[in-house]
This record gives sequence, C-alpha cells and structure tokens, in this order.
Amino acid sequence: MARSIQLPIRFAIGDWRFLTLRIEAAEIGGHFLEQPVSLTDLLAARETQPARHAVFGRSILASHDELIAATRRGVPLRILAEYERHYVALGGTFDEYLAKFSSRSRSTLTRKVRKFKEASGGVIDWSTFRTPSDVRPFLSEALPLSTLTYQHRLIGSGLPATDGFRERTEALAAANRFRGWVLRFDGRAIAYIWSEIVGTTVLYDYVGFDPARSDLSPGTVLQYLVLEQLFEEHTFQYFDFTEGEGSHKQFFGTGSCHCADVLIPGTALGPRFTLASQQFFSKGMHFAARAAERAGMKARLRRLLRGTS
Repeated sequence: MARSIQLPIRFAIGDWRFLTLRIEAAEIGGHFLEQPVSLTDLLAARETQPARHAVFGRSILASHDELIAATRRGVPLRILAEYERHYVALGGTFDEYLAKFSSRSRSTLTRKVRKFKEASGGVIDWSTFRTPSDVRPFLSEALPLSTLTYQHRLIGSGLPATDGFRERTEALAAANRFRGWVLRFDGRAIAYIWSEIVGTTVLYDYVGFDPARSDLSPGTVLQYLVLEQLFEEHTFQYFDFTEGEGSHKQFFGTGSCHCADVLIPGTALGPRFTLASQQFFSKGMHFAARAAERAGMKARLRRLLRGTS
C-alpha cells in the first residue's frame, strides 16, 4: 500500500546538511523485518501510480548488484542511500545475547555499566515510559536533553518540540506502540531513547546523550539496560537500529540486511530538477572531499564541521 509523503532531498556533506528540499512521492509501505519490500514490489507499484508521481521505497531488500542491473536495463532508479541495517534478535536470554560478544568486548561493556553504577552511588536511575500519561513526563526530560546532542546540533534529527509530535506519541502510546527510556545522573537526564513499535519490532527512532557526560558512556549504558529489559520482557522479536550505519549499531547488533532507499522519479519537472541539482551538488562535494584528502585537510575539515578542536 502506498501513501503520499513529502520526501526530503538533502544537500549535505556527510552528516552536515546545507539544504533540504522536499518532493512529493508515493511511499510503498513495509518494514525490512516485518513486511519486506523488494525491488520487484517497487517496480510493480510504479505501474499503479500516475506517470507524474515519484515512487519511493525505504529500506528495500536489494543488493547493490541488483540495483545496478536494474539501471542498466533502463529502469530510472535513483539510489538515495545504501547501508547495512542492523538489528538485535530478541529471542533467548540476555545472558545468551551477551555471549555473542568476545570476552574482551563483554568485559568492556559490563565495566562501563559498573562504572556508571558506582558513580551513581550504587543504583542506576532510569525509567521506562509507555502509556499516554507517560508522554509528557518523558518529553519534559528528553526534549531539553535533545537540544544538547550531536543529533540536534549538527544533523537536525533531535526530538521534535511540537504539539503534533507530542500528540503522535500519545496516540502511539494509546495503541501500545511507544516506548521511551531516560537515564539520569545526579537527578538529571543524560541519555534518552524514543521508540515506535511496528508489529513485534522496537525501532531506534530518536536517541541522544549529554556530550558533557561522555566520560560515563551514557548512551552505551542506556542501550545495555534497554536490551536487558526487552530480553526479559519476551514481548518483541527485534530491536531495529533503523537506517544508517555506525559502530554502535554494529557492536550491539546480532544481524543485518543490505538495504537501499530507492526512488523512481515521475515525469513532473519540479521534482526532476530538484533531484538533478542534488546529484550535481553531491558529485561536486565528492570531488572536493577527495581533493581535501589528497591535501591532508580532510580530518581538519571534519573537526571544523563538528565544531570540535
């Protein structure tokens, strides 16, 4: 089933966004674990839409070779992103899950949790939020923290501070499709996770931690506690780290699938111009990045973009 969306087309260097424009597209619903969408499904959906409409598939299951083969057959695909989508299979026990780590990684992980507990006076202060009446208390702690995070400051993906987002979260909670977690230190929130539930999968939608307390590894500690709780709850099948890659996701994940965000453009001229402009921008930035790397400036530029010394 398709739904109309305003698809963001980002002009960016890595995580740093210069500009975001939006085009209208029909998104094909699905989830790579719960209801996977294939390239064949996307092409079939193209046939049911008006020619001027773009068709979009998020995290479709397709290898790079399949996508390239389709473009060589003349299918006008735009591959917006390719990535390994990591997840945790929540079957078995938490101890069995921990056994997947090497002894060194397991020791490092438990040491971080132990360090946080000792710094907190022997008790870790954290809370789970799930009901409609929990939403406002959760947001009252998570929203101020979100403004401090890398996600909010650099890539604009912190928690939305809008009435619409609060109402959406309350609606999800009323349907038992919301989970929120907050980790505190000295009574103040220093890490949070906001998750929507799709079927039997918990999504890693919004996340952040206070960079001023990175010495206590709050993001890692909260992730550990959340997974321990979900394994003990025996309600869900997966914890999905969603789109994009990262060492945190790879470290905690038990599996992954190669996914792609794929757009089949329509014939409307406005969206096609936007896509062509974004493609031209990306190629220019790619050549600029290679030139900076050859000049030995890439690491310095990355630090400048992140606002670090």
